[in-house]
Amino acid sequence: MQRIAGFHVDGDEQRLAMLHLRGELSIDSNMKRLLLIRANEQLAGGRITRPRSLNAVPLIPVRIQSGSDFADWPAGQCDYWAERIGNYVLTQSTRKSMEGLDDFQTRRARILRSPSSRQFPLTRVIGELEKLTPQFLQLRQHQIVELIAQAWNINPGELGSLAEPQGQSDRTGTSAHRSRRTSKRVTVGEVVRAGLLTVGDRFVWNRPRKHEIWRITVTESGFRGEDGTEYATPTSAARAIGGSSASLNVWKRESDGRALSDIWKTYRTSM
Repeated sequence: MQRIAGFHVDGDEQRLAMLHLRGELSIDSNMKRLLLIRANEQLAGGRITRPRSLNAVPLIPVRIQSGSDFADWPAGQCDYWAERIGNYVLTQSTRKSMEGLDDFQTRRARILRSPSSRQFPLTRVIGELEKLTPQFLQLRQHQIVELIAQAWNINPGELGSLAEPQGQSDRTGTSAHRSRRTSKRVTVGEVVRAGLLTVGDRFVWNRPRKHEIWRITVTESGFRGEDGTEYATPTSAARAIGGSSASLNVWKRESDGRALSDIWKTYRTSM
């Protein structure tokens, strides 16, 4: 049996503990912080040096103002995620310092302001988001629960038989968890809905030896070349230009230079 800060986890109680984590967490900030430390260190593969001040703060503001990004979310979504572990992130910023920050961009900047905050991988990934979406929180929730299960040495197969939290399928139209990661093809629409891409993002392939620069633009269902050609995947766009050996690794986002392959990897890690 393992004793992890208030959770007793043995064979009969694994399901109860994981169901508790999957739902709303009626626990204090210190417990949320401990759970997130466990998940981050499991993902990092070892202990992370913790700053003296470390807090678990919500990604979604407590009060949603009319002009906030989150005011456009489907009804009930902000309330649904308010006390779920997927909505929380480790940072040196205090909860009080986050008050009045209504949109995701300003909250993200405050969360990531300290380099010590960015050493936690589940915090650092927030900086890679163009926007926060319910779909991303769903992926994040699943990832954190799995990481904590691994840290507790709970059999991952146990997660596959857990019931979905009541109401999530009704609110989002998708399952709240997957039993295991798969190798299924990632679609552009999925990555856009997760907030890692935005329709209109442009990606560049610079080929200096051939004195060529190629660009594609993200659409709702794929990519569009400068000549108007539609591509379902970035790989198909690359191969249309460079032949069968080309892949999505060649594309860099024009706005920040980030490789499209890194964005795909971030999404797959969260699946």
